[in-house]
Amino acid sequence: MDGNSFVMYRSYFNTYETIKKKRPEDAQAFIDAILTYGFTGETPDEDSIVWLYGIETIFAQIEASSNRYDRAKNSNGGRPGLDITA
Repeated sequence: MDGNSFVMYRSYFNTYETIKKKRPEDAQAFIDAILTYGFTGETPDEDSIVWLYGIETIFAQIEASSNRYDRAKNSNGGRPGLDITA
């Protein structure tokens, strides 16, 4: 992770909205944990409430997206070009 950006899927927001409706005091911790992990790679304390909401799955998605981006960036992105002569 380069710390400048990360992919945030709509499902993260949907989970946040669900938590906010049921447990608003947990919603802020949830979104904070996502942003902190996405930008710094730091995970919340083991006793944090966010672990109850399956946040490790979100962390895995962020990591996979970041790795996919790094691979594309290092290989000049995309498929190799074709040399087609007419």
